[in-house]
Amino acid sequence: MPELIFTVAESAAPQHAFAAAALSDEVAQQDASATLIKGPLPELRPDRVFVAVGVPGGLSDAPEPVRAHTILISLSHPGTAEFEAEVALSTQVGMTLHANFAVALDLHAKGVRIGHLQLGFHREWASCDPAADRPVDLVRDEPGSRLEEAKLAVVSAGREQPCFDWPLALRAIHAGAVVLHERGRGMAPLAPGRHLFVAAPESATAVAEALLEEPTRLREVAAEARLFIERLLPMSIGAAALLGQARTLVVQPQAVG
Repeated sequence: MPELIFTVAESAAPQHAFAAAALSDEVAQQDASATLIKGPLPELRPDRVFVAVGVPGGLSDAPEPVRAHTILISLSHPGTAEFEAEVALSTQVGMTLHANFAVALDLHAKGVRIGHLQLGFHREWASCDPAADRPVDLVRDEPGSRLEEAKLAVVSAGREQPCFDWPLALRAIHAGAVVLHERGRGMAPLAPGRHLFVAAPESATAVAEALLEEPTRLREVAAEARLFIERLLPMSIGAAALLGQARTLVVQPQAVG
């Protein structure tokens, strides 16, 4: 059984750090060794695999055997500096995974060695009371504690290649807020109108105002979204896939540039 060492880029958004912690915890629940660290990577061992969320400092300069035992998890929007740095590093690590299936498919078609990592429900993210009063009408791209108080969370899809922001949308659903996401690819299996709402960027404000006039509808969608991810999208699915990739790298490390 491989030992997974998780590390997060210093510049990572809070929701990305949350994802790393959740994946580490879920891997540990599957009777594997998983540790989330800060600072330099420990020494390489034959059964040790490094899981980098984003691009931690020094990874690109790490020895080739270390990079060959590294899985890079990309949670960034296409077109951002973070995403471009992750794509550039993908040829230098054992495997790259992206949380958005459509983005992973595009990169695979371009010859990038990449897979899909499905994020989902994690019990420690779901500590809020869904029936609690929500004094804040809406928040925009807000990964922090205000999600726990918000009725509606407006999430950007990015500009160059709009795509669904899984880490931020999941954080909002766990917190009990209804997601209003700008149109972007890769949101399946979540369904607009049942688990969230979708709008064009130019109409998001008007749609948000209209939704806030329907508090019963918002409560219904929030409850259905939470139930859907809890029953059908547990984080354990992504953790099992990640553990499988780690086993592959231990048995057969990839050649890296």
